[in-house]
Amino acid sequence: MRKLSLLLIVSLLVLSGCRSEPERDVAVEIDFAAEEQAIRAVVEELKRGYEQEDVGIWEGVISQDPGLLFIGIGERHYFEGWDALRLGLEEEWGAVADVQVTVRDLEIHILPDGMHAWSTCLFDWQATAGGEMLYVPCRQTAIYEKQAGEWVMLHFHDSVGTL
Repeated sequence: MRKLSLLLIVSLLVLSGCRSEPERDVAVEIDFAAEEQAIRAVVEELKRGYEQEDVGIWEGVISQDPGLLFIGIGERHYFEGWDALRLGLEEEWGAVADVQVTVRDLEIHILPDGMHAWSTCLFDWQATAGGEMLYVPCRQTAIYEKQAGEWVMLHFHDSVGTL
């Protein structure tokens, strides 16, 4: 009996030593304040690109995935993928001048993984067309993803706010 107990104890010790530990997620410390500032910089670049009518600026901060969706305020402002959005921007910029965008109440929400975020804001869009001043108050919801260490916008949905 004593030999059997000793054999059982040794077997348990050997087996417990062979048991593999479950994989644990490596805790990565995320500087959420720095990530928020990086996303604010993306929003500022989009504003600058819009005001300068520079599609190249937008290209640097919008995901190039052809399956993404961007929704603006116009009836035809439903763009699938970067190429469609680029064409829509160029068409719009060809019809207006002196574009000014004022972003207000920007709130950024970074998900716990530190790789995805969403934002809401109000923005005022002003421009001239045919010598007439245009003003449109807007609301926007946007989604971002960190790709290759840089934040890019994956989606936006704009709507007209209160006049």
